[in-house]
Amino acid sequence: MLAETVPALGSQVWLVAKVRGGASADQIMHSAKVVDIRIIFQFDDDKLITRDASGGPVVNAEGEVVGV
Repeated sequence: MLAETVPALGSQVWLVAKVRGGASADQIMHSAKVVDIRIIFQFDDDKLITRDASGGPVVNAEGEVVGV
């Protein structure tokens, strides 16, 4: 389901994707906080390499898609 509103600054979101670096091979949820109203976020784990996660959904705490 798509979110009807943009997440608030400082809210927690999660990238749902496999990434390289900074996470185990089977981890698919990567937490971040929204730092800009254009849905720019900063990952909690700064070692994640997300190049291969392009197009992966970003979800809020309710499981709604807030970005890709």
